[in-house]
Amino acid sequence: MFGPATKKPFTVTDIADPKRTRQFKNIADMVEEQKDVRVWGGVHFRSAILVGGDMGRKVAAYMLENSLRPAR
Repeated sequence: MFGPATKKPFTVTDIADPKRTRQFKNIADMVEEQKDVRVWGGVHFRSAILVGGDMGRKVAAYMLENSLRPAR
């Protein structure tokens, strides 16, 4: 959606506490942090993050190729 070259900085605000924010240089930095916190928090193993990312890209490519067609 954003493409690999998106380099615009942005801020994310915690919906439970608007005083808490996180700043990122780009979408890729936020994605990497989200991967890390799942491992650090004990929610996933690193291998699950890597396999899940690969699977997600393959599913998205399949959907774009086979299911998501422009309206005519």
